[in-house]
Amino acid sequence: MNSAMHPEPVHVPEPIDGPEPFDVCGPLPTGTTVLEASAGTGKTYTIAALAARFIADGVDLGQLMMVTFSRSATNELRMRVRERLVDVEGWLSRARYQGNHPETAARPTDEITQLLAT
Repeated sequence: MNSAMHPEPVHVPEPIDGPEPFDVCGPLPTGTTVLEASAGTGKTYTIAALAARFIADGVDLGQLMMVTFSRSATNELRMRVRERLVDVEGWLSRARYQGNHPETAARPTDEITQLLAT
């Protein structure tokens, strides 16, 4: 037979579903996690929140690797992670101190601190 008349069937791959939305308050990820999103979508916020959650869960900060792509972004990420850790530690310390007087303890307004406070 002439192969021009009966070409080989073409394999069409199954459609790939897009990435699922990441829930920063959901179960902690295991292994390598890649956050890929447009500018201004909260990647740095999410990385800093995950760092705080992992540390609260008992992971040593030295075991976490957070990578970004420029010196400026690295400095921003370092600063935001540090701020997040200081904020969470401060709130949890104040909550522990005020624990005997729950009527005076303010509820955290940040979803990550609320999660860690429970």
